Amino acid sequence: MMALATPRVPLRTVAARFLSLGLIAFGGPPAHVALMQIQEWRAPLIDDASFASLFALTQCLPGPSSTQLVIALGLLMGGPFGGIVAFASFAAFAMLMMTLLGSIMHAAVDLDFSESAMTLLNWLQSGITAAAVAIVAAAALKLSTALATEPLTQMLNVMAAVFTLLLPGRSWLLPVILGAAGIASVVHAKLTLGRVGGSIGDVKTLSQASIPFSMVGGVVFLGVWFALLVGLLVLRISFGDAAPWWLLLIEPFYRIGSLVWGGGPVVIPMMINDLVPSIVSNTQFLQGLAFVQAMPGPNFNVSAFLGGVFGGPAGAFTAWVGMFLPGILLIHGVLPFWGALRGSQLAQTILKGVNAAASGLVVAAVFSLFQELCSLPQQSIGLLCFAFHHLFGTQIVGSKLNPPMTVLLGALLGFPICGLTGNCGCTAK
Repeated sequence: MMALATPRVPLRTVAARFLSLGLIAFGGPPAHVALMQIQEWRAPLIDDASFASLFALTQCLPGPSSTQLVIALGLLMGGPFGGIVAFASFAAFAMLMMTLLGSIMHAAVDLDFSESAMTLLNWLQSGITAAAVAIVAAAALKLSTALATEPLTQMLNVMAAVFTLLLPGRSWLLPVILGAAGIASVVHAKLTLGRVGGSIGDVKTLSQASIPFSMVGGVVFLGVWFALLVGLLVLRISFGDAAPWWLLLIEPFYRIGSLVWGGGPVVIPMMINDLVPSIVSNTQFLQGLAFVQAMPGPNFNVSAFLGGVFGGPAGAFTAWVGMFLPGILLIHGVLPFWGALRGSQLAQTILKGVNAAASGLVVAAVFSLFQELCSLPQQSIGLLCFAFHHLFGTQIVGSKLNPPMTVLLGALLGFPICGLTGNCGCTAK
């Protein structure tokens, strides 16, 4: 099998593509993955099966999985510096907004918002959330249809979704599901074919994506990640209560970013244990969670808000770097090994099962996210957005504008539907 190098694109093109994504990437990691999956530039860069296997790889790593997928696609698209450019562009808007909000809280701890402003924000957020769920549902349908095409892969797809829903919040669950799916695919191939082989897609297309780092470079990145993890912890212990402010921020954020699997809800208890009340109060922490849910981009951008509350703009940047740096180093470190394994028949057989299970994770995400639509008006917005995105959007606005227009539609529908019904929030139990 002959590997074909992917034509590089200018870094300014990488920046423009991921900046536009970062401005509309509402709804958390599943929605981010869905947005990347349906981009016009994605298919020539990396086919569906390779995209799913790359998604599975990021699910197995600690850190912000969708952000690591952004970095990986940026590396494949723009070369050695493409990953950093893609990440910075994708996270820029939300990071700056969260830095601003956190710094305002730092400067004026008694600042409050009017009830009418909070009501309008809630309507807007309700519509955007519904649109995000609609986009994820459409992506789950497309991925599952493409990657679960036979009885075994369809079963793996369904079972991955079922176990993810039955055991929510278990950080160990995703690697176990993906590993079990890969083993099941190998066993099935042995029993039915008498050998390990087969393909997860067009091999020529699968090999187009070229990795800009060697395995030696990958080992260096992994070594730097581990050295910083141990070194910062040793420094924090050595300084004790006399630790400088930057170390008080960067060490816990780096440790959390290094050790959390699953992102999103999984990271919340870790942050509470390490940051409340030593860095921020419980109220400030909850404010940060609320703000980041209303922002596009990675949920890990909450670190900029919390760091800003603690130490203004410098604190925001320090905490933000500490939170994201582990994931950046890890994806740079493991990507060369992913590139080498793709050409192996054994790897292709494993990835056939892993890809089906990975698409099942997106199916589970649809059901999980649907619970966020906790009122009938908000569910109605979600249904209208799904119909637009899946049935009519491509014909009306084209595939390139379909995701942002779906998000815009959800935002606009939030005001009349929530305003007229007065019931777009969750009823306390």
